[in-house]
Amino acid sequence: MIVGPTETRFGGGGAEYLSALQRSAAESGDGVVFAGSIFNPVELEKAFRSARLFVYPSLAERGESFGLAPLEAMTHGCAVLVSGLDCFGDFIRDRETGFVFDHRSKNPSESLRQKMEEVISNEALLARAAESGHHKSEEYSLPRVADLFIADFSSLIHNADAQSPNR
Repeated sequence: MIVGPTETRFGGGGAEYLSALQRSAAESGDGVVFAGSIFNPVELEKAFRSARLFVYPSLAERGESFGLAPLEAMTHGCAVLVSGLDCFGDFIRDRETGFVFDHRSKNPSESLRQKMEEVISNEALLARAAESGHHKSEEYSLPRVADLFIADFSSLIHNADAQSPNR
């Protein structure tokens, strides 16, 4: 299942790219479904929970600041496969909390294909990474991140008060 926008203004590849993907999918005969964008949170959660692997093959050396979509998939217990961009390094460790392919190789498409085949053919590894990824995603829950922000702000206020000459 391929999920996401077609329109370039929303990050999609455009109508020509979609047509090329659809032709390629038809040639493979594997029954690829093009779901388009899924904005309904309940439907998106169902898609994540029914997927064996969430693939996010971004090649954007600039522009990806954190990698929210893979983290969201991990939150729902879905194993993830991402490119080796630095923004994923805080929470995705290859073969531990997810999977990473070499997007800087001479042939990134082949690197992605090989990694997908390796991962999909090993159910035990896939399940372990999905579970570890889910646990890792808990470090980024909204309450946890809010607590970290509050602690940082409190520390800044405390340090500022301690340095104030009036104290």
